[in-house]
Formats: sequence, C-alpha cells, structure tokens
Amino acid sequence: MRQLKRLLTSAAVSALAMGSVSAVGSSAVAAADGNATAGESGAKIVPFSTLFRRCDHTDVTNVEGGGDGQGFAAISRDGSTVRADVTFQAATPDTTYGVRLIEMPRSPVDSCDRGGPGTVVTYPTTDGGGNFYVTLQEDVAPGATGAWVFIDGPHSGSKPYGEYYTSDFVAAI
Repeated sequence: MRQLKRLLTSAAVSALAMGSVSAVGSSAVAAADGNATAGESGAKIVPFSTLFRRCDHTDVTNVEGGGDGQGFAAISRDGSTVRADVTFQAATPDTTYGVRLIEMPRSPVDSCDRGGPGTVVTYPTTDGGGNFYVTLQEDVAPGATGAWVFIDGPHSGSKPYGEYYTSDFVAAI
C-alpha cells in the first residue's frame, strides 16, 4: 500500500512539477541520476515523503506523518544564495504549516529550527483549496553542498500536530 501511495504521489508531483515549471517558461529535464532539473536555473525538483527526519536528513525509525498532503520543492543556488520554491497541497484549507530550508552537511546535534545554522523557516497558510506556494532563500552557509525541505503542521501557535513531509533526497547546491 505504501509503495502504491508513493507511486501515486510521485506521479502527482511529476504532473505538478511539469505544470509549475512550464508556467515560468521552462521545461523539466530528468537527469541521469534520476534528479529532475528545471530549465537553465539548475533547480533540482525534489518530491516530499511523509517521513520524519532529523536535521542531518537521517530517518527517525518508525515515525511517519499521518497527512495526505503532497508536493515538491525546486531547490537551486544562485551565487551565494540557496533557494527553495515550495509547492504543497494539503487536504485542509486555511491551515498553517512550518516550512524549513535546511543546508547540509550539518552535525546531528545542530538545530534546524528558526535561528539554527543554515536554516530558514516560514509559516505559510493554505488557501481555500488547501494549497500554498512559498519561496525560502538564504545565504549559502560555509561548506554547504546540499539543501532539503522539511514541512510540519498543522500549526496552532507554535505546536505541530503530527503531519511531516520531508525531501526525498538532499539536493546538491
């Protein structure tokens, strides 16, 4: 069942990615390593899974989010700036999520909360259809070679309630 859900999610994310990328006048190209890139920007299209991960991107064993959301991030680097354009669809409208862009490598003890090294955080709210699109960017941290996205929520104040979506892989920057 999980493989079927991942297959359907991958197909939906691919369709979303193609539509989103073509909307900006570019096209998606699958790279030999399986990572998709978007046009000349070199953005990596990174789908999300319902896995909870530590700040160093390692899986936390046996912890899965219960959400039905799906989406992807286009992660890119422009000189000294790393950027993630995040497209997400949740089941519930008017719901606030936490979204983090996390640079790698990092120590497993480094925080990836607001103010953590190589981390930027925002709290978008889904529209009436349960969607949000948000761009996160920050200066590339010294020694950073990759980045990924962590989404959690829904948030009420500062407390998350069990949905977790994380990048399937760390995108090279």
